[in-house]
Amino acid sequence: PGLRKAMVSAFRENNFVAESAAEALGKLGDGRAVPPLMGALADGSRHVRKKAADALGMIRDPRAAASLVALLGDADAETARSAQSALANIGQPAVPLLISAVAGGGKNPVDRTAAAAVLASIGAPALDPLTDLARHHDADVRMHALRALRDSGLAGAAEPLSAALRDVDPRIRREAAAGLGRLGNALAAPFLIDALGDSDEGVRAKAREALETSGPAASEPLLDGLEHDDPAVRAAVAALREQRGALRAASPLA
Repeated sequence: PGLRKAMVSAFRENNFVAESAAEALGKLGDGRAVPPLMGALADGSRHVRKKAADALGMIRDPRAAASLVALLGDADAETARSAQSALANIGQPAVPLLISAVAGGGKNPVDRTAAAAVLASIGAPALDPLTDLARHHDADVRMHALRALRDSGLAGAAEPLSAALRDVDPRIRREAAAGLGRLGNALAAPFLIDALGDSDEGVRAKAREALETSGPAASEPLLDGLEHDDPAVRAAVAALREQRGALRAASPLA
């Protein structure tokens, strides 16, 4: 209690004192500071909450993860961002709690969105849990999982995004096609070619956009696409190949 009181008093003093106190505690990395800092996350002052989150982010103690997840929905945007950064620094130990926040939605929609963003920044340790979450029964949860996979930039994200092109919800299929376009993974080209025959025009458009921006590695799958069972897909592939050829011809490097 005495340590927490001293820290909160320092945080409230002024910006310079608060930042100095948080930085000093973070650099010390003393685990004894974690419990009082966790208590300070619930303080009535947004300045105190933010500086406590900053310090916990520097200490990177997994014990603070649950309290920081609860802070993702803080009314103060800067405090919420500090909680996101702290959780990203904690990394893998925070993943199960963040997955639960995405699946459960937290206290408000901001929790879910912020938790997904942290999972994307954590990267590889979150890949398998996010892949599982992309098969969740709730479409909104699947959507957030796919966006996190897309934003992770991981090559391994191509597999769950490709699988989502077969989702029953066209919104999910659109998100998957757009995400694959962002990743630019050539392994996804055959799945995107299949999506050119999707019943939803939005999915077809996103698949076209993704294939339009794909590199030379997509050339062979597009050639195979000319023999696709679906005549609509064959026509779309032919148009794409013509367009890509025209772009190459117009390039000064061609």
